[in-house]
Amino acid sequence: MLRAAGVDRIALPERARTLDAPTRARLHDEWRAQRELAVALLADAQRACAWLPARERLVADIDDEIARSFPVPPASAGSLRWPERERGLDDAAALELMRTTHPMWGARAVATVALAWRGDLRRELVAELQAYACADTTLAVVAAAALCAWRGRRAGAAPRRLGEELERALRRGLAHAELAPWCAVALALARVGDEQTAALRAIGDDAPAELRLGAALALGDEPRLARFVDDADAERRDTARTALAERGAMLVASLLAGDDERPLPPDGERRALLRRLPNPLPSSLVAAVMACVEQGGAELAHDALRMIERVPFRERTPTERTALGALATRVAARRGVERMLELLAWAGVEGGGAQELAPFVAAARTALLGTSARERVEARALDAFLRLAHDEDLAPLDEALLDHELGARLLGRVLDLWARRDHHDVDAVWLEARMGRWWSARPTSVEAWSGALSARSGMSGRDEVVAFFWRRFCARADERVAIAAALRPWSQLLHEARAAAPAHDRPGGDDVVAQWEVWSAAEPHDMWRLVDELNPTVPAARLATFAERVFDAAEAVVGARPRTGIVTVFRVCAEIANRVRQHEASEELDAAAAVIERRMPSFGERFAAARAADEGERGAEHFLDDIATERRLIAEVYERRHERAAREQQRLEQQRQLHERLEQQRLEQARRDEAASIAVRASPAPERSALVLPEPDFPRGGIDDEPFIAGPGPRSVVEYAQLLKALQRGNDALAVFAAWELDAASWAACANRWAALMCARPDVAMRFAALLSERWR
Repeated sequence: MLRAAGVDRIALPERARTLDAPTRARLHDEWRAQRELAVALLADAQRACAWLPARERLVADIDDEIARSFPVPPASAGSLRWPERERGLDDAAALELMRTTHPMWGARAVATVALAWRGDLRRELVAELQAYACADTTLAVVAAAALCAWRGRRAGAAPRRLGEELERALRRGLAHAELAPWCAVALALARVGDEQTAALRAIGDDAPAELRLGAALALGDEPRLARFVDDADAERRDTARTALAERGAMLVASLLAGDDERPLPPDGERRALLRRLPNPLPSSLVAAVMACVEQGGAELAHDALRMIERVPFRERTPTERTALGALATRVAARRGVERMLELLAWAGVEGGGAQELAPFVAAARTALLGTSARERVEARALDAFLRLAHDEDLAPLDEALLDHELGARLLGRVLDLWARRDHHDVDAVWLEARMGRWWSARPTSVEAWSGALSARSGMSGRDEVVAFFWRRFCARADERVAIAAALRPWSQLLHEARAAAPAHDRPGGDDVVAQWEVWSAAEPHDMWRLVDELNPTVPAARLATFAERVFDAAEAVVGARPRTGIVTVFRVCAEIANRVRQHEASEELDAAAAVIERRMPSFGERFAAARAADEGERGAEHFLDDIATERRLIAEVYERRHERAAREQQRLEQQRQLHERLEQQRLEQARRDEAASIAVRASPAPERSALVLPEPDFPRGGIDDEPFIAGPGPRSVVEYAQLLKALQRGNDALAVFAAWELDAASWAACANRWAALMCARPDVAMRFAALLSERWR
């Protein structure tokens, strides 16, 4: 009342004495009741913080705060009570209530620190502790030690690197006898300097368990940590075990596998320890980890196998390799196909020899036998088994080939592994071993192979796959139909392999008819394409036989495949028609055309019957019209040839008759020329005029004076040359002409006769040219 009236604390006792007795008695009773509540509050706080370092100092701070505010107003007296007094709360709940509702800051701060030291490191508490640590008080030291203790680090409350405020608070605590060990542990755990080592080693067995465990963690002292592996406090026990696991201590082997003194821990605890083991796994713990694979549940076994697989198989000692193989054999039936296949994959990656891998392969085979065909094919790590297993080990997968979908997926995995052969130790021998084994399961695997190849038209290594099937196609006539059906998605590659092979190595050799018989039987659905391919290579001498075989094959399939049959026949008919049109007539082409005329009527009837029975083949009837067109074109070619032959015969007869007439005229002209020559020689030479003509100044002979043309005009070649020489010397032309009984009009006819003679007699022309170049007087 007096405080509420504004009376100073120093003047409060003096003013209280001036009050009347009843008022003093009433105030005394209120003060005594508040004092009892305050004393009880301090006692309960000290009990709740019994194991908190410097608790007396912290409780004294609360006492000082109460003293500064004492007495409190009667309405607030209830805040001096410890929460559990009336509500029956335990210490943790009471501290939480006190932290959130108490009106005095000191009480709230102590409650927060006490909760943190109990291991309650919620986010809001951590934020409050970080704020307290910035002060220059005992509370700051205790708060910093709580944050940086092993519990704080376990909960993630401690920062990775100490801030300046935290480190300063902890170093202040080193000067306080009661707080020094805790601060030394916190600094050591934060790896700040090494000056605390001596202080940590001085922490004896009589120290609190929290402090001893913190010191052991900071020092990495395995014997001290071992004392906490069976501690009653779960958090201390887990922390010690985790620290030992991280160091790879031998004691962890008994924690993982159990021993005579310690029961086998639950799988959850062992999984937590496995995750803390160092990498690579120490050899001393390999046996214990293998025991987890054998003894634990599926999740523990999975984690243990992952731990084992951290070290490559090739880096394990021979003893460890043998032990791991034996382990795989023992657990194969219980650990599932995925685990066993993954273990095989790990051992097979640059692993040991076949003898060392044999137990892993056997374990994978055992695991596969315990699953369905679908589970075997869909197992993620099946590639390792396909790559490393021997032929006899693949038996569990044979069943999948009976199913089209599963068979295609299984064979697809083989092809995918082959396509990635650069990343695996596989070669052509491996591929042929796998494909040869499962190809022998046909006819059930034909559709599976076709499905697998269809989905991998662009895969790497197709040439080797086709080469395998091509060799079998050549060597085994009974498998050709099945091989062609399996390779239908890659049929072009199969044809390319045939084209690239030497003629003597191909089925059918280089004989076109034999090739047709082989390939039409293997690929009846593609006969028309085969006809297109072989048509240009068929020699004329074999064309008729080839056409006969084509008709035979087409008739064999036309009932089931009307369209294929009619298209095949049309292609060969078109080829024969083209050759007939483009080439000269020959007996070979005539025989081929005769095959069409002889076979087509019956084939057309079969096609019409098959098309009528199969509604799905509608639309192929126009090929009958096309074939009829080709036959009509062939007939037209023959008609034109007959017409040309008749015309040629008529032309030859006309030429013969003309030749006979010309020959008769020539003979008659020869007789006339002979008679004229005789007459010229018998007639006297014409008289020359007084004109002086050039005379030859050279020897004459041969044909020089032989009369060739009867007069008028020059009769011999010398006279003709003499006439021209006279004209050249400038004589009067008419006088010169007159010397030979010529005039201007008859001279032209004479010159033409000599020109015609020289064209008919080259020897006369040559002599005439020589005479013109001779000397004349």
